[in-house]
Amino acid sequence: MNKLLLALFWVSLASGHLCAQDATVKQEISTYLEGLDPTTFMGTVLVAKGDTVIFSESYGNASWEHNIKNSSETKYLIGSITKSHTALAIAILADQGKLGFDDPICNYLQDCPNAWKPITIHQLLNHTSGIVDLIRTQGFFQTITLPTTLENSLKRIRDLPLNFEPGTRFEYGNSGYLIAAYIIENTTGMPYDEFLGKAIYGPLEMRDSGYASTGLVLENRAWGYQVKNGKFLRAQYMDMSIPIGAGSQYATANDLLILNRALNSPGKLLSEKTAKKVFDGGEFGYGYGFYIEEFKGKKVIQHMGDIFGFGSYLSYIPEEDLFVCVLSNVQGAPVREIKEKLVQMTLDR
Repeated sequence: MNKLLLALFWVSLASGHLCAQDATVKQEISTYLEGLDPTTFMGTVLVAKGDTVIFSESYGNASWEHNIKNSSETKYLIGSITKSHTALAIAILADQGKLGFDDPICNYLQDCPNAWKPITIHQLLNHTSGIVDLIRTQGFFQTITLPTTLENSLKRIRDLPLNFEPGTRFEYGNSGYLIAAYIIENTTGMPYDEFLGKAIYGPLEMRDSGYASTGLVLENRAWGYQVKNGKFLRAQYMDMSIPIGAGSQYATANDLLILNRALNSPGKLLSEKTAKKVFDGGEFGYGYGFYIEEFKGKKVIQHMGDIFGFGSYLSYIPEEDLFVCVLSNVQGAPVREIKEKLVQMTLDR
């Protein structure tokens, strides 16, 4: 009995120490974020270790016009973090045996140009295809307010020469993920957003994530802003049919935590074999929809999102089971700097 009481005492002591540590980290993070210039950062920040959220707060306004504050329920455009969701959808199809990462993309495309015939799905997902980025094509920014289709977007890039031989270089871009979205639709017979809902958002009960289609009436939506001469202005409008698969999604911080936990629960969303491929950075430090980097000798899985009026950053350190999410509705917000500061504060404890 004495041994049992002693064991319970040490468990209680350790738990109290961890709670005290979490409280200290929370206070340090709060002080840091409250000290940021409000015209530099508005948004939601979430920090979690395992299943425990140690910090979650929101700052500034989701709508200046209606004086609505950002909150944990606020839905933000997540820009290129969309690529992670697209890559996961492709990975799920691979697990289902409906495609293979080493398949030529021309297996899934109509009127595939000769230059694309050597390109594989793997090379689309890790940015080594050599295909020209849509946003670098002539006249792109003159047409960003106009609705389009994946077919029309592919027509704008299909006849352009490759930037390099597939597989020989890394060049981050968006075209590979537009094509991946097209492959998802062609393989499943469903619209891109419908398949993501069926394969990812629905099973994980991510009720506050989806495709930010033009005209969608979205409860708790954040509007995107830019700052000029210290004043908030509405950000440039882009029709969200343009970046579909590459930058078209919205989410809350809580939903992104749910997805992170699922990805780190073997067999819940992906098979262990497929998950290893997704998180293998290879020689270029990029897996499928995630950068694979290091911080103080620890593996970091992360991605940034940047789209008109919004900035976002997700970072996960498996060794520490540490997840950091920064979502902002201010264009040019220092989301990477904030993320790095929060990671440092948490690890220092």
